[in-house]
Amino acid sequence: MKKLLFFLLTTQVWAQFNPEKPELCQGAFFTEDQAVKVHQQFGQLYTDKTSWEQRANLIRKGILEGMNLSPLPQKTILNPIVHSKKILSGECCL
Repeated sequence: MKKLLFFLLTTQVWAQFNPEKPELCQGAFFTEDQAVKVHQQFGQLYTDKTSWEQRANLIRKGILEGMNLSPLPQKTILNPIVHSKKILSGECCL
């Protein structure tokens, strides 16, 4: 029992936060104070609807390119097959 307890305690020490490989906030991220400043700067940059829409389109384009969805794949015709009507608890489900 003591060996098991020792093993569990020592593995918890090894499983502590590793600053070289964090589990959350990977890459560049802001502290709360930095985030407030960035939001204030964005608030000054985009004061009208057209400038904000341009920014939103730029963000959408970046997301689609990052997901390798640019250009978007062609839409295909969906042909769902509906069969086997089932009655469950008095409700009808197809």
